[in-house]
Amino acid sequence: MDIEVITTEEEYQAVLQRIDELMGASKGSPEYEELQRLTDLVEDYEDKLCS
Repeated sequence: MDIEVITTEEEYQAVLQRIDELMGASKGSPEYEELQRLTDLVEDYEDKLCS
């Protein structure tokens, strides 16, 4: 998934779905790296909603 910043609820839901698909990825794999990046994006989005 090629996304830099989550700006809408639709993007947020799509990223959450992709994270679910990536759960269980092997550490060090490209999928694991994507999982880490997407998790960071979700945290940033959720922080903005709560502030």
